[in-house]
Amino acid sequence: MKLFGAWRLEHGVSLGVLEQIMGSSTLGNTLTTHTLLRPFNWATLGLFTLWIFSPIGSRVSLGLIEPKYQPVVSNSTVRYLDTTQASKFYSEAAEDQVEIIAGPINALYASSLMAPETSKMSSMDQWGNIKIPYYDRLNSNLTANSTGWISFSGREPGDITYSSLLGVPISKPQGSLSANTTWAMSTTYLSLNCYTMTREPLVPLNTDLDNTTWHSLSTSSSMLFSLAMNGFISPNKTLESSHSISSFVSATNASSIPHTILFQSPIWTDDLSLNATANLKMATAYCDLNQQYVDVEVLCSDGQHCGAVAMRKSVVPHAPEEFTVLGFDFGFKMLSYLLPLATGESVTGGVLPQSTATELYLSGTSSTLSHLTKVDLSLLTQSEMEIRLGQVLNTYYTASLSPYSLTGNLSAGNTLEIQAPAETTIFENRYSVNKKWLAMYFISCTVLLAAVLCGIILKAIVIAPDILGWVSSLTRDNPYVGTPGGGTAMAGWRRARLLGRVRVRIGDVSEKRGVGYIAVGAEDHARGLDKERVYL
Repeated sequence: MKLFGAWRLEHGVSLGVLEQIMGSSTLGNTLTTHTLLRPFNWATLGLFTLWIFSPIGSRVSLGLIEPKYQPVVSNSTVRYLDTTQASKFYSEAAEDQVEIIAGPINALYASSLMAPETSKMSSMDQWGNIKIPYYDRLNSNLTANSTGWISFSGREPGDITYSSLLGVPISKPQGSLSANTTWAMSTTYLSLNCYTMTREPLVPLNTDLDNTTWHSLSTSSSMLFSLAMNGFISPNKTLESSHSISSFVSATNASSIPHTILFQSPIWTDDLSLNATANLKMATAYCDLNQQYVDVEVLCSDGQHCGAVAMRKSVVPHAPEEFTVLGFDFGFKMLSYLLPLATGESVTGGVLPQSTATELYLSGTSSTLSHLTKVDLSLLTQSEMEIRLGQVLNTYYTASLSPYSLTGNLSAGNTLEIQAPAETTIFENRYSVNKKWLAMYFISCTVLLAAVLCGIILKAIVIAPDILGWVSSLTRDNPYVGTPGGGTAMAGWRRARLLGRVRVRIGDVSEKRGVGYIAVGAEDHARGLDKERVYL
């Protein structure tokens, strides 16, 4: 400021502007000077603009570096159950004999069926397995992106219809509880198209009826609901012996595979005479079966809660959809025998007739434990039957793949697993630079540096001696100090050095006159000021 004032003084400047400049050595001084002088000119605007960068730069420097949670991405691997493998019904291991394995399978199925409604609508089952939505039942307002993925992230529970009450078991991602892991898995489920739903007498099972035989081990004597198929996969005995649909990736004769399931449920009445086998009406549904193959994107947030967030038709090679997991003779017959008995109800031995927990679930009854409740499944709509019967079949079949793996330990069931690459994101608290504050910091530094460079330039071009701001300049041409004349070209600092021992005082230099005169003079010449005395 002093150099700029000297340059302006050398070229001529009003005293008011010069006082503004010289009184603006700091932001505080600038405020004080302009409060006292109250000028309003371009110098005021320029001085405040210049000095405002000083506190801004100081404040900005405090906010340049700040702690911030930032994503740290790493690659990992997630394992999940291969849902195309053969059911445990075909296992030769001693612990997987049907008489033994049926207990865990039925326990899983019954627990899922009787779980709270919140669990049924959740993206995970009770054991943390990932439930797979019905692809063809996704909201029609959802659109696929360029790669076929349909995203439904953020949907409320209940907006997504799941294909099974049991999910696909996975190896939970390892790492911090704050980690998010995403990956894609390829899986499959049964889908139904129920083209006929009627009320009719019991259709005989395992009997040729109009060139059609409905194969089943469901027992009519128990008067429970029954499941039957009109044929099984038998194009190639070698492939069929694997009991896995993954063996039929290259099959070409899919149109010849029978794939219709017959579902029959007794319609109980209060008239016991009508409940006799000969008189009993059945709620009957004929449903085409097909195997849906999908790719599912899964997100595990906070290392715990997982769920499907997007899906598409699978791009992985797979068998034709007509080859279903229920298309194998022995496996389906075991399911048709065990499923109706899975929840423990029976009307044999004189017990009063009632619908099973499975039938109660199919009916949409809020409680699947209502004692002696009777439901009429012929009242269901086609869509309701397709969704709920599909969920029942998928739930029981999934349980038969590896019941021990479904309860939280994927490797416990001695089953086939698939490894999928995953991306794990952990949010860590790291120091980062605030770009906005950094930009302001550079602007402030640039302005103040420019001011310094201007001072250097002005120092070089100003010819007049540096007298502004030096107290010794008060002795120039001052008759009351008693210094020798001359020295007009002397800078203030040089004059201060030469006169450093001279004692001065601001006081009355007209002591002998009636009216005083205040000036800076030699200490022995200037008298001390008196409040009672009048001064010019």
